[in-house]
Amino acid sequence: MTEQNEMKLTTAEPAAFGLLGFAIATLVAGAVKLGWVDGDYNSFFIVPWAFMLGAIPQLIASIMEFRRNNVFGATVFGGYGFFWLGLGLTYMFAFENNISAANYLDHLGFVFIGYLVFTMYMTVAALTLNKGLFALLAFVNLLFVGLIMSIFFPDTWADWGKFAGWAELGASICAFYCSAAVMLNTMTGYNILPMGKPVLTPKQLRIVPEEKTQ
Repeated sequence: MTEQNEMKLTTAEPAAFGLLGFAIATLVAGAVKLGWVDGDYNSFFIVPWAFMLGAIPQLIASIMEFRRNNVFGATVFGGYGFFWLGLGLTYMFAFENNISAANYLDHLGFVFIGYLVFTMYMTVAALTLNKGLFALLAFVNLLFVGLIMSIFFPDTWADWGKFAGWAELGASICAFYCSAAVMLNTMTGYNILPMGKPVLTPKQLRIVPEEKTQ
């Protein structure tokens, strides 16, 4: 009788990588909205970072989270990864065809509404994980609120764009923190950067053993 050695395929924790991409992309976008760099929040110069840091790292993380059977990580990284990809392509098409922002902002507004709904239920899901991710998604909710209001109700307040920029900066800071926490805590085995305990404890499914048949 021969023994067959089985190799177990392990997948590294992808969250630190995905969160890093999100953190830098939102930092650049937030800086544009706040006027710290030239241009407006539809600036074409955000496209490289939207693709290379907003989209690609998060889509890679999403695929890896699917392999790890992590529905939250797979969904949240995949959802925002495709958001950055779609946003970058929108800016590229507009730039190449000399289309003004006024001609596509309403379309983006409805995209932002859809992503606000998505972010809201992902925020509730994050309550079962830790406070770090909950804080990150709470800022993303505020970001989409600011973007939606600046597009559809700009007369209600002149600073909705800056409100969105500060919310995006808050999301970036939280993402940097969560990325560092995942990396350092995983590598050292110590809780160097605490993420906080979950607010909600999900109910555990009760597994009923199958009845044995005689």
